[in-house]
Amino acid sequence: ISPNPSTGIFTVTSEEEITAIEIYNVLGEKIYPTLSPSPKGEGSVIDLSSQPKGIYFVKVLSGDKVYSQKIIIE
Repeated sequence: ISPNPSTGIFTVTSEEEITAIEIYNVLGEKIYPTLSPSPKGEGSVIDLSSQPKGIYFVKVLSGDKVYSQKIIIE
């Protein structure tokens, strides 16, 4: 995920195919829907600029693996 911290627009990239991306706020509410698959090596641009500043959690699903990372929106 880059850049992090961000202004709300950032890119999620993976060496593996991304099957879904979900983003949650600190209350655990899903604020960003699942995306369509992204081929490996290609990035998915996410726009959270309409969301309030704060900490969000990005959940990336790739095959049978799940990755989670925190992102800060300034």
